[in-house]
Amino acid sequence: MMGKTHLVIGAAAGLGVGVAMGADWRDMLILTGVAALAALLPDIDHPNGSIRQKMGFLGHIGLFWLSHRGITHTLLALAVVELSAFYFLPYALALAVALGYLSHLVADMVTRNGLPILWPLYRRHLHLLPRPLRISTGGIIETMIFFAVVFLMGFSILYRVYEIPDLYALLP
Repeated sequence: MMGKTHLVIGAAAGLGVGVAMGADWRDMLILTGVAALAALLPDIDHPNGSIRQKMGFLGHIGLFWLSHRGITHTLLALAVVELSAFYFLPYALALAVALGYLSHLVADMVTRNGLPILWPLYRRHLHLLPRPLRISTGGIIETMIFFAVVFLMGFSILYRVYEIPDLYALLP
């Protein structure tokens, strides 16, 4: 998936953490932003990845050895990031980091390329969807997913802001 799609899916994960924890608006915004950034972290292995681009020359020199959809796209990397986050950060922020990073891996596993998620135990790329349903990176389906997530996040925020009552309670 493209960076913008990872960003909004990660943001949705952070928003979910905030809602589940009953966070106030300030904390909700922080959790959403942290998860969105964490969702971009696995693509630090790509020369055009957002975070790597922000690192400039040092990112290219220091990370030249990483291949895209390599080690940063594995459960091993997720475990390292997650353990580090839970060690150094408060629980809510660590959960946002973990879910943001995980959202990236899950999103990439529905694409045609899949991921070597079990590396180093198993080197083949694995997928969550059967071949005919896999998504092309940057294709129309990904664009639809992007807008659907943005719409659902907007609805979720409006629901929370205006405290829309339970719609089922309105039925006879």
